[in-house]
Amino acid sequence: NVRYRLRVYNPGALSLPDLDFGIVSGTILSGGTGVAGALVSAPGAQPQYTNGSGYFALFLPAGSHTVTATLVGYQSVSFPVSVGSGQDVSVAPVNMNAAPRFNSFPAPTAKAYSLYTYTPAVVDPEGDSYTFSITGKPGWASFSTVSGQLSGRPVARDIGKYGPITITVRDSKGASNSISFNIMVTEGSGGGLPGIFMLLLK
Repeated sequence: NVRYRLRVYNPGALSLPDLDFGIVSGTILSGGTGVAGALVSAPGAQPQYTNGSGYFALFLPAGSHTVTATLVGYQSVSFPVSVGSGQDVSVAPVNMNAAPRFNSFPAPTAKAYSLYTYTPAVVDPEGDSYTFSITGKPGWASFSTVSGQLSGRPVARDIGKYGPITITVRDSKGASNSISFNIMVTEGSGGGLPGIFMLLLK
């Protein structure tokens, strides 16, 4: 025989947490277009991803919160919200600044006595102005913070590997993007000997 033991609990003896929640919803935009796949989060809430139109809805405890939206390639944005118990709050559209993007990549090799040059092709989705910076620049090269152009003419003593070289583009709102690469300088023809011979012939 199977015996069952039944225990009866007094429901009044159980204490349930205070379930005071509200819903905060809105749209994340960039350049007037909805941003899909942005992670929207706040302390005490289950993070949500925006849909194809940039829409999100967070289930938040009643009170004041800071909501943050993040997505790779965009500048994170935070904004304050307040919601009451059972309240449905719709916030104004929130703009995320998209970082400038590199559409070209530098050549990995350079020849001694030949001009090496790389000028980045960059697109900023919102049309913001931008500037460039560099780390790891080879001593034989020059760099423009306006155009991002890296150029120079290495010689025999410069043969070898240079890197990592990192070029960063930053827009006027602070969003940035970077590329890192190496340059291998190999042997090339030149060195000034033809010029010396021509001088001697004269």
